[in-house]
Amino acid sequence: MNTRNKNRKCEFFVDKTMQEQYADRLTTTQARQEVAYPLHGVNAPRMPACQLSKNHVDIETYLYGIGANNYLFPTSTPQVSSVSIPSVNFYDRPAVYIPRLEPFLENQRPL
Repeated sequence: MNTRNKNRKCEFFVDKTMQEQYADRLTTTQARQEVAYPLHGVNAPRMPACQLSKNHVDIETYLYGIGANNYLFPTSTPQVSSVSIPSVNFYDRPAVYIPRLEPFLENQRPL
């Protein structure tokens, strides 16, 4: 495409709408409402800290040692208030089949 066609008004608006649609596909403003851990060998994605604990900022501050040398207002150990996260299955696992072996006869030699 040459420069003359690229700088036309209609081409500008086509290009602008293409860029807006591309940005809409890449970004989202919706947050996850239900958080759950996957089962059966599926790797869990990263989760925001606010989904794992109610006081995540205090716990992270304590773990990094921020304010550990503050002698005027010493920091205390925060109480862990974790959130219970359910698990979710993506597929049903088949039942484990264990074959029943026949008992050995008394007059036979052992293996």
